[in-house]
Amino acid sequence: MYTTLYPCPFETVLTLLQIALDTFVDNVATLAIERVLLRDLPSLILSSCDPSSLSDEELEAVAGESEEVKEQRTKAIHRVAALEAVIQTCRQYKGISRSTP
Repeated sequence: MYTTLYPCPFETVLTLLQIALDTFVDNVATLAIERVLLRDLPSLILSSCDPSSLSDEELEAVAGESEEVKEQRTKAIHRVAALEAVIQTCRQYKGISRSTP
């Protein structure tokens, strides 16, 4: 009665149930992981801390950068300044052409 073009309704229902089951399992796993990861988030958001009440050392520990990052930034700033000077020099001599002797 059924041809190969149309699958058996029973097979179609089984396929749909398998897809629904896979989706359900994925959703449960995701919710479980999110619950564990986000369990303490409300207390972190609702806890207020006045940054002005922290000492300089505490602020540095919480929001400071490592010495390596500071050094990299300083080097990058110097490199940018040197490159800008080169660009300025190139712009000054852009219109001047050298004649060969």
